[in-house]
Amino acid sequence: MPARSRPARTAILVIHGIGEQNPYETLDSFARGLVQYFASSWAGAKVSLEPERINHGDWTEAAVHVDAVNPADPRDALHLSLFEFYWAPYTEGKVTYRGVLSWLARSALTPLRYWSDNLATLLAARAEPRKEGKPAAAVAWLFIREVLRAVGVYVPVLGLVALIAWLITQVAPQVRQLGTTLAPTLAPALAQHPWPLAGCAASLILALTLAWFIVQEVVGWLRRTSPSIEPRADLLWFASAILLCLVFVAATIALAAASELPLQGAALLKLLMGVVPALAVVWSAWLLRRILVGYLGDIAVYVTADAKAASYAARTAILDQSTIALARLLCDDRRGFDQVIVAGHSLGSVIAYDTINELLSRVWAAGDQLGRGVEPLVQRDDLTRLRGLVTFGSPLDKIYYLFREHVGSDQAVRAQILSFLHSYRRGRSGRDYGSFKFTYPPDPKPGGQPKRGEEPLAFPQLDHRFKWLNVWSPMDPVSGPLHFYEVDERCRRWYVPWWGVAHMRYWSDKAFYAAIAEAFLV
Repeated sequence: MPARSRPARTAILVIHGIGEQNPYETLDSFARGLVQYFASSWAGAKVSLEPERINHGDWTEAAVHVDAVNPADPRDALHLSLFEFYWAPYTEGKVTYRGVLSWLARSALTPLRYWSDNLATLLAARAEPRKEGKPAAAVAWLFIREVLRAVGVYVPVLGLVALIAWLITQVAPQVRQLGTTLAPTLAPALAQHPWPLAGCAASLILALTLAWFIVQEVVGWLRRTSPSIEPRADLLWFASAILLCLVFVAATIALAAASELPLQGAALLKLLMGVVPALAVVWSAWLLRRILVGYLGDIAVYVTADAKAASYAARTAILDQSTIALARLLCDDRRGFDQVIVAGHSLGSVIAYDTINELLSRVWAAGDQLGRGVEPLVQRDDLTRLRGLVTFGSPLDKIYYLFREHVGSDQAVRAQILSFLHSYRRGRSGRDYGSFKFTYPPDPKPGGQPKRGEEPLAFPQLDHRFKWLNVWSPMDPVSGPLHFYEVDERCRRWYVPWWGVAHMRYWSDKAFYAAIAEAFLV
């Protein structure tokens, strides 16, 4: 049987999502997921991974090349090159607690502030309700659904803030009472037995620290989708940690007895009742910071559409560097990629879409009035290599709905300018521009390009072989089917039973990598 027709070489640029990501974590997940897919699809497949250093002058990039050969037909092979765009440092330190809370408050009001503008867009994106002849019911449903969505996103965070405030009010009196009760006992013990008491405190801290590490290790085992690369060391560490934790607990009890501290029975229970709520407040505050600054902070920085905002420079830097990263792959004649795929998770999918839109705008823009226009990063012929966009766990619809740059209801010209600059595969706005409607030059024939002296293309498109695959889950509150955009394929994954946890399940889902392979590699 002849070999299947596949692209000779494929490059995939992976863009991570929100959170405190580390370099090459997304590259690791993608490489393992694809290797597991090849192993399960081709019994006995020969898969090899080869790293490569790429010198960019001021920094060195690492890429991973994956080659898989079908044992049934050695001529049937896949050659993939995986690259990562790491943007986490650009948002680090750009937002505070107060800034994120202020941003959340403003965002929660967006559905009501721009209701008429959003309603026109929603009805245009979902034309089928209007065809049913029940516009009032459609409007009511869209209003209720969008308000519930906003409530579902922000109420948990506000609830966490309220919980911390409540815990502080409840814990503070207990801590004061505990200090009042223990002070008469601790003061004499500290004066008479300072060193045993210090050892008791140190042993207790070490025991609690080891217990926390043990819990983290167990959680890591439960979440792990591949075998550990250090199985022997993991088991030895886990056994040693449990043993040392017990030793430190015993040492704490022995030193407490030597210091004549009343840490038995009711006294010990009272101590725990005072300490545990205080630790719960500290942990809740840490969790709130992690959610607000580490996760929502990334969104607050990137989705800022106001050029006057302080964080707008960070967004511009991210988009500029992601565009350069994609342009490198499209212009890489030495490796000679036949197709380039951009894959983005969560907020990374928004960056991926914006990157493609930005690259198209740069390539198809006319030169400036003095003929000194900046040379585009890529030429129009290079764009034929861009064959795919993979969005998974994507909030593109929500970002567009909540954070796009809104215009006044009478600003027909400005609205069309913004649509003109950010138009790639975006759905209709539903607006009626009347006599102010723009007139655009005719598009060239499919596959053709404007010649010298002709007007530039108004709404540039990519090669007809370009495909947009969106993978989403009803159990993932961040993702969606992307009704506001022209998506070629939608892949729905359920990831039951835990709602919310599904947002990270894509990385370890074999069916997710199978969908990518079926869309772009076969």
